[in-house]
Amino acid sequence: MPRYERDMAQLALVELFGGHPPTGKVLDAGCGIGILGRLFPHLALTGVDASIDLLRQVGEGYDLLVEASAEALPFADASFDVVVALNMLHHVIDPERAAREFARVLRPGGSLVCLDPRKVAPVEFAKQVLRGKDDSFAPTHKAFTVEEYEHIIEQAGLRIVERRRVGFLTLLAMGGLDATKLSFKLPASQRDRVVNLLRQTDGALFQLPGMSRLGLNLALRSTRA
Repeated sequence: MPRYERDMAQLALVELFGGHPPTGKVLDAGCGIGILGRLFPHLALTGVDASIDLLRQVGEGYDLLVEASAEALPFADASFDVVVALNMLHHVIDPERAAREFARVLRPGGSLVCLDPRKVAPVEFAKQVLRGKDDSFAPTHKAFTVEEYEHIIEQAGLRIVERRRVGFLTLLAMGGLDATKLSFKLPASQRDRVVNLLRQTDGALFQLPGMSRLGLNLALRSTRA
């Protein structure tokens, strides 16, 4: 899954911005152990997370790290040009309130990029079976329909400018291998081959008409008026 997370970081900070990372002041909301900072150290990010244990594992790429909830950000209005929220709104107790906070700290014309799981009943059932007893799988964990996700962003006063569904076979296979611990039994070279094959297969699949609707993650870029 860390390999997939790197792909999603590339999507959020390069592809959704037309092929070049954004400029200006960037907030990494729910930064965790700092994947974005490792991949984009030149952005000099501000990172915020509710877990001090995760923040202690952050390495390079951050000018400032803050322990705080996304629902009550300790930043002034219009403090950032970009807010990035990767795989975090589905962990938040009140995602609507968090989205309003993201909008509040964005400067006029600033962008919010967010990515979270799409609600698909069989996939959610499999998550409960495979990961329900995992300490990292909190009771508040959720997924969103397309309509729910867009509503969360729009009720915050943000305008959606790009929508994508991403990840299908790659996400299913990599998530399943990790959840069942089978990925750890594969030599690193074999893991890399499996990951690359899955990426190529998903890329080819999504080129077919209508197949992109199968994407299991929702990615949005929105702007503040």
